Parts: sequence; C-alpha cells; structure tokens
Amino acid sequence: MLGYVDKWSVRPGDTLRVAASTEAPRFEAELVRLRRGGPRPGRRDVFSFDVVDTPLSGSYDGKLHELHPGSFAVTEEGAHLGESGTVSLSAWIYPTLPQRGRPQGIVSYRDPEAGRGIGLYLTADGALAVRFTDAAGDEHQARVTAPCDAMRWYRVAATVDLGAGSVALEQMPLRRWGIDPSAESTTTTLDAAVDLPPAGRLCIGAGAAGFDPEGTRPFAIDGFNGKIDGPAVLADGVPVAEWDLSVGPETKVVTDSSPRGNHAALVNGGTRAVTGHDWDGTELDFRRAPAQYGAIHFHDDDLLEADWPLDLSVEIPADLTSSPYAIHLTCEDGEEFIPFFVLPPKGKTTAKAAFLAPTMTYMAYSNFSGGAGLDTETLTGAPAVREPADYYIDEHPELGHSMYNTHADGSGIGLVSMQRPMLNIRPQHAFWLSEGGGWGFSSDMFLIDWLEHSGYEYDVITDHDVHREGVDLLAGYEVVISGTHPEYNSEAEILALEEYLEGGGNFMYLGGNGWYWVTTVDPERPDVMELRRGIAGLRTWGGYPGEGHHSMTGEPGGLWKFRGRPPQRLVGIGFSSQGGGASSSYVRTEASDDDRAAFIFAGVNRSEEIGAFGDKWGGAAGEELDRLDFELGTPRHALLLASSSGRHSNLYQRAIEELLQLHVSKGHGGEDDPDVRADLVYYENPNDGEVFSVGSINWTSSLSYNDYDNNVAQITHNVLRRFGGELERGA
Repeated sequence: MLGYVDKWSVRPGDTLRVAASTEAPRFEAELVRLRRGGPRPGRRDVFSFDVVDTPLSGSYDGKLHELHPGSFAVTEEGAHLGESGTVSLSAWIYPTLPQRGRPQGIVSYRDPEAGRGIGLYLTADGALAVRFTDAAGDEHQARVTAPCDAMRWYRVAATVDLGAGSVALEQMPLRRWGIDPSAESTTTTLDAAVDLPPAGRLCIGAGAAGFDPEGTRPFAIDGFNGKIDGPAVLADGVPVAEWDLSVGPETKVVTDSSPRGNHAALVNGGTRAVTGHDWDGTELDFRRAPAQYGAIHFHDDDLLEADWPLDLSVEIPADLTSSPYAIHLTCEDGEEFIPFFVLPPKGKTTAKAAFLAPTMTYMAYSNFSGGAGLDTETLTGAPAVREPADYYIDEHPELGHSMYNTHADGSGIGLVSMQRPMLNIRPQHAFWLSEGGGWGFSSDMFLIDWLEHSGYEYDVITDHDVHREGVDLLAGYEVVISGTHPEYNSEAEILALEEYLEGGGNFMYLGGNGWYWVTTVDPERPDVMELRRGIAGLRTWGGYPGEGHHSMTGEPGGLWKFRGRPPQRLVGIGFSSQGGGASSSYVRTEASDDDRAAFIFAGVNRSEEIGAFGDKWGGAAGEELDRLDFELGTPRHALLLASSSGRHSNLYQRAIEELLQLHVSKGHGGEDDPDVRADLVYYENPNDGEVFSVGSINWTSSLSYNDYDNNVAQITHNVLRRFGGELERGA
C-alpha cells in the first residue's frame, strides 16, 4: 500500500484528500488518532491508535498508479513547424550524465498523440544527434562521432534542410583544448525524409511529453540530465521559440522571449537560479547578474508531484481534538499510515501547550532509506537496522529521495515535495541509523506518547503553519514544545519564534541540531521546499560554485549560523557534534543548585546521572548534540544545568564547520574534545518568558523508561508544569 494526502495541516471543517495505490483488488481506509508510539528496538507493543468514526471508513476498489519522474519544460500544443524549409534546434548544454545508456532529449518538437516530430538529443553514449520521424512514423537519427564529456559546457545545434534532406550538426565545447575529440561539426545526408506534424508541443529537457490518462500533467520521455541554457527553435531562420531561462526563477514558467510567446511550464521542478555557460564568477547572487544564470538543471529522477488521483476524501469533524492523526490503509498484504496534523479551529487555542511538529525536517529526510552510500558501521559501530520500506525505497527511485541523497548524476537533491508517498514518515518507522529507534516523525511519537500517558492537553501546530501564519499562531500558548529534530526552518518561522519569545512566550526545546539549515517554502506551491547546502555544515553533498542562493526567494542558503542567526540566539544552544553508538547521560553542574533552577530538579536526587537509560542507544544524550556558546549568542545569564561532556566515544565528532585550525593538533572525538557534548540549559527571557533546552535528539526516547518513572520524565514534567502556568515562579 502506498499513498499520500494533499496537505499535512488541517482544521475542523477542512476536507482532506487522499491518494492510494495498491495491486490488491480491495483495500480498507479509516481515519485514526495516533496516541502511543515511538519505535523501541525489539518492541512493537507500545504503538496504539484510536479509530475515528467518519464516512471514510470502508472498503474501496484497489488500483495501481504509476509514477513518472523527470523534470522538463513543455509548451501547450500550438507550435507550428510543418510548412518549414529549414528547422534549427540549438542550446548550450552542460551534461552531467552523458553516457546514460539511452537517448536524452535537449530540445524537441513532437505531436504527443502521433509521436511524430524532431528533436536534438544526446545518444545513449553521449554524442549529439538529431532524431526525427518519417511519414511511416519510423524513428531515424543522424549523429556526430565523439561523445560529450561530462561536466563541460557545449554549444550544440542541428540545422535540418528539409528540401535537401541534410543536416548540419555542431558539438562545440565552450573552452577547447589542444587535442579535443569531443569538438565536432559535420554535415550529413539524412537516411529518410523528415515528416513534421503541422502542430506539436515543444519540450526542453526531454525528447517528448507523455500523458497518463489518470494524471493532470504531462511527463518526460527521454529526460535529460544536466544544465540547459539558451535553448531555441527556428523555422526558416525565424524564431519559433527563444527561451530565456533566467526570467522568473521562482516560478514554473519558462519564458519565451520571441514574438511567438511559446512559454513553457516546468514539470517536476528542475533546479533554477543555476550558473549558465557565461557565468564568470564575479557574482554569486543570481539577482545581481541574471544573464549569467540562464540555465536550468534537469534530472531524470526529479519528482515533485506524484500526480495520482485524489480519489478519497474526508471532512475533518468539528469536534476533533488537535493531535497527530493518520489515514490508515490496509489490504491483504500491506498496510500504510499516512500522517497529518489537526490544528485547533482558526484563531483559537484549545490547550495551554502546543507541540510544534518539525514538518520541514520531516520533508528533508523523506525517503532517506540508508542506501545513500553511507557506511553505517563506521558511523555507529553497528550494522544498519533496515526495514522493508527502506529496501523498497532503494528499489524504487521513482518515489523521489530525500535532501540527503543525490540525483543519478551526483548532484544534490535540493527540492522535495509532500505530494508523493513518503515511506519513512510513519509513526513506527525504525530509522536505519538509530539501532531500530525512531527518527523524525517516529521519534516525535515518543513525546506524543508521553504527553498522552501523562494526561496533558496539547494542541499541534507545524513548521508550515508558523511559516504561513506567523506569531499570531503562537501567541495564544503559554508554552511551545519543539520536536526532537527541528533542523530545517524558514526565515518567517524563525522571526515568528523570536517575536513569541520576546513577547513572554515559554519554549521547551526537547531536541538537538535545531534551526540549522536555511529552508525555503515555495510561495506558489507550499507543498514544495528548497535547500541549498552551500560549502559548510555537516552534509552528504555540497553545492556547485555560484549556486548558493535559493531560487524561490533569492536568499542565501546554507547554515543559519552564517546568516547571523545561530540557534544559540534563539534557544541558548546550538549544534556541536554528531555520532552513533552508545548514547550518554548528563551530569549536573554547580549551576543546577541555583535557586532559579530549583523547580527543574524537584523530585530528582542530586547525585543521579540524568538519562542514563533510553530507547535509542541507551541514553538521553545521543545522536545529534547541542551546546551552550556565549560567543554565538547564548544569554550571559543562562544556567548550564548539566552536560554530557567527556561521556561520548570517538564515534561522536565535532561539528565540521567549527574546525578552523590549519593543522589538527588533537582529536575532535568525544573522548578528546570537551565541546562534543549535549548541554541542559535554562534562562529567562523578557516579559516573564523562559526557555529550557536539552541539546539532544534522544531526550524524548528516555521519557518512557521504567514505566515513565525516571528523572528525564520528572524534569520534563517539572518544566512543562511551570511553563504551562501550573507552577508559579519560585514554587
């Protein structure tokens, strides 16, 4: 069973639409409230949910839907080449996977129904070719001899003289070497007469546009891998289309600057605001030199919209409690939970506390299966614990991967969408790097589990909601509680959190590696998110030179730290290290005896280590860790209550962006570097606001230890009761 919902956030009265795909003849669907969870290694008995009685509950006919990955641009049917004497197709190209083993379309003109037309291609072995159909519909080609090199700019062109039955082909590198076999110009006689349809669609980055009768958009046939700049089609020397790919990089529109106005629409993304053939390195911001950013990077494995029929729908009941929910799909051989979040009614709060679900981070890790070339045993000291879903993701790249994966051509994935199946965003998904424990949404289920067990009332809001609605969404809550890993955040969300805290709001940061990467939400398509990793930070891929600015907003990407917004300014601590293997505990400091912190440790023995237990690697301080740093903005009056410094193995390493020395004179693992640590921090904000931060992804995985009777749970109780108004200051 596979499926997805049309949005992750709904309110009572909204309609949620669902796409479902299965080979089974029948399947069942129902709406459920997620109450208990968080995967424990070797245990599944802790997961529970309540079925919500809605008209959705029932049995449905099953149908298998296809996925059509590949980014390209396509016009409406209406271009005309049929009466031409000569046809010219040209572009600058930067092929990233020229020897793909199949043709790759650069610019084409095709009648989608008849399949007839002409196009400029790379052959299966990477050489320039013109491909065309004859009157019988048979395909022919003429090509140059030598293939293109990867990662190199070429001017490519084909001019076809239909009357003479010949074609002039040019494959010319932008910068030539003394001996350059890939540079070639040739004129040759065609082996058949070209039969052009009277009207057709023009494509950039594909040989043709296909159509799925169940879909709402075309898909790429013979998709291209690499950059295309300045594509053009001429008939008898007159432009049919001359596209300027530098115009409107924040949109899906590819502008035709010719009088014909054959504008094209992007399908499945394609990375915009990338350097073109004439980028000279003098500007790094595409807004300051748009002409040098006249390219789009296409990938044949881009997927931003599954485009499945949204056949199921459910109206959210007016009395539904704010909480995480899921669409539960089952068939004879499969089961799927598709999470979403029900917010309180617009303009209202129904609890003192709000859980802020880090949905941008969920998206960034969506379909991160562990098959990304990472050596798990080197990272954690133990083999990966992989689920069937992980293997399925590896076997089906058409699902679209995470922002930690790379495309087939080696470039990083910088665009993701929630409009597709995401198999690792499930309430019980065991993360392959966490010894069978949770990650992202499944890790946040540890917190939901504890809130439910403890009887706390809470609302749920998400990153995307705060991004869209700002501080007004936060202002009604006494306390906002983070998820375990709020790593990806937009500027609008950070500004809203800052305003909330400055206005007296209370915040519990119960995670690690938060507010790290600059993230953009597409203003036109809020289900799409963009990332540029740049040249610093802990990452699995880096960006190309000159391509550090987000196409959607123009803002510089990379780490918030290098935008002057380190997380220490927001929550007192920031990313310090990452590792695997055994987690650790915290040891209290003298500052924990300060009267200001007495409420935090009520009911906790002074000699106890904090969190020397847990369902992820056996401790509360683990996986990704944050520490206090006054130079980066931790308030000077903040109390360092406890720390895990000196308690981690060398599997834990210091954050790479902090290592500046020319010669490494000492190790930077947990056994050698005191800054490899998680810090427990508390401080007061203006207007009676307070902040409590734990500095570890694994904190919440310790909450349920010993039937929820432990010092991590006690401390979290104490802080939540205080921040939620049950305990007065000094109590």
